[in-house]
Amino acid sequence: MVFGILDLTDNKLILEKAKYLGYPIYFVKLAGIFKILGCLLFFWPYKYSREIKKWIYFGFFIELLTGFISHWVMADSIEDRCKVKNLIKLEVFIIS
Repeated sequence: MVFGILDLTDNKLILEKAKYLGYPIYFVKLAGIFKILGCLLFFWPYKYSREIKKWIYFGFFIELLTGFISHWVMADSIEDRCKVKNLIKLEVFIIS
């Protein structure tokens, strides 16, 4: 949820990285909105929570996977490609 808020607050570092990867500014804002909505819906108790949580996990997985692929395609340094925290996040979503 913190990164969703950072996406919406025009964080200079995030906007520079998005520009480097070729994403427009509105895409960063849209991703921030979806991150916040996903976090809120994940913890919201309701009747069909099981089915919606599956879609939330899928959305977060797709966001992490496309971020990983974007960095790989842009030929970032090997340190940026294989950051342990990014791989751990991806593995946690695959396992869960």
